[in-house]
Amino acid sequence: MSIQEFETLAPDLRKQMLRVGLDFFGNRQDAEDVAQEGLLRLWTYCEHLDAGYSLGPLAVKVAKNICIDMHKHWKAEEAATGEDTPAWHSYNADAHLLTTETILRIERALRSLKPHEERLVRKRHLEDKSTDEIVEETGLPKASVKSILSAARAKLKKRFRP
Repeated sequence: MSIQEFETLAPDLRKQMLRVGLDFFGNRQDAEDVAQEGLLRLWTYCEHLDAGYSLGPLAVKVAKNICIDMHKHWKAEEAATGEDTPAWHSYNADAHLLTTETILRIERALRSLKPHEERLVRKRHLEDKSTDEIVEETGLPKASVKSILSAARAKLKKRFRP
């Protein structure tokens, strides 16, 4: 297959690989990395591919392998550092800035809640305490804790919708 033939097929192949990345990781940024890496790998070998062969299934297989490789890389890095590393951290030059921006957005969103909502959300999601532990610490009824957390989560979800 010539490079020109590959270039005409590349947009469709990219869409297929992007879909695989989105299904695997659930976010556009990682999916873009998968599609980009996949196209690069296919382009590298395009002259060895048969022009009559459908590249769609091959593109999907390549994308799946890239997803698995990325996931394994992140898990190994996570195990080596002992920290939960965001999936895109090692592949993104702006990872530190993105992490900082995300943390600031979350902090602003938490501060927009009522004080008692913020306190319970922090206990539940940042301190990783169970509902029973929160009930024990605060003395609030379990139903109230669940209700407050539910309302606070709904407010946070609404705030982060595009």
